[in-house]
Amino acid sequence: ARETLLQALKNHLAADYSPVLANTVLSNRLIGDVVEQGSLAALRPWQRQLLSETAGQHGLPMADLDEPLGT
Repeated sequence: ARETLLQALKNHLAADYSPVLANTVLSNRLIGDVVEQGSLAALRPWQRQLLSETAGQHGLPMADLDEPLGT
């Protein structure tokens, strides 16, 4: 579920801004890191801000990604 949500966010970033920005904000490696570690640990503040704004615009639950998997 987390990986699906992250991929949806990446797709929205690509459509709203550009594919290059989407890959910069959320690379495939970072998707794996966020799934395991949570966005608070894996992402920088500017990445979280862009993802939070995009999630809000598209009605996606960014808060579900904050904590590490299993907590």
